[in-house]
Amino acid sequence: MKKFNKTMLATFIFASCSPFAMAVMTDSAGTLNGTLPVLKASAAGAAHSVAFANDHHSGSTDAMSPGDKITLSYVLQDAEGDTDSSTASIKWFTTTDGAGANKVMLSGNDGKADYTIQNADAGLYLGAEITEQTSTGVPTTGQTIVINDISKYDSSDNIPDGPIVGGTIGTAIVDSEAPTVNLIGKADSKLLVGHTYQFKVWYDVNNNGKQDAGELDASANYNYKWFFDGTSATTGTAGGYAVSSTDNKDLVIPTTNVNAKNVFATAGADGVQGYSLKVDYTAKVRAVLKSTKRK
Repeated sequence: MKKFNKTMLATFIFASCSPFAMAVMTDSAGTLNGTLPVLKASAAGAAHSVAFANDHHSGSTDAMSPGDKITLSYVLQDAEGDTDSSTASIKWFTTTDGAGANKVMLSGNDGKADYTIQNADAGLYLGAEITEQTSTGVPTTGQTIVINDISKYDSSDNIPDGPIVGGTIGTAIVDSEAPTVNLIGKADSKLLVGHTYQFKVWYDVNNNGKQDAGELDASANYNYKWFFDGTSATTGTAGGYAVSSTDNKDLVIPTTNVNAKNVFATAGADGVQGYSLKVDYTAKVRAVLKSTKRK
């Protein structure tokens, strides 16, 4: 048997202990990242945008109205093909001015891509928010998109500009000196010259004929004209519309027959005595159809 040369043995031991003879793992160089998820209203749309559509179930094309279903849609742009989970982040809300004032989240509708407008929403502006997100990959979260007024968000959609209009409307004609007494339907009421009469219109959510606390004034969404109904007290002069300068305003009844012509151009010798008051009111058209894309 051959004997190991001491020099050869030392060389063998050195080589077997050298790091060049072992597999060695380096420290981490970091984490592999993909791209941020981005939402677009369409494949060709702007980044961080969504689309809305109205099924106009209420029959109204002049405004969003109770019964209409509003749908939010989008296209996810994620280069790695990660799984979209943005819909789960959707929240719907209303504001009183379309700019964020008195924001109320619409509970029970989180994570839903559509919202059906309720009577209680009348007079308010509908908004929505959604976060760009995926359930796989990294990073998983992009921007949160907040739309305070979906009606003005896209000029090419089928949603007319403005607040939600419709639902149950309450109306009242009142003497400014007794503003809680509704004179409509009270034929035996005695209206008085020299007094000021007001027209009130509101969203009567509980349909009880009274403007309760929390029910919104709707006058900004309606045009109205005063009408002198019937014939005058003794001369039988036919009634008609008040002069246009009284439209959408409180009606001040003149104290004399001569001055009656200031509010009713064809007033005769009786002035406005003998007539009853009515109001002709119509909802304002909040927007014309904004494009041929409207349904």
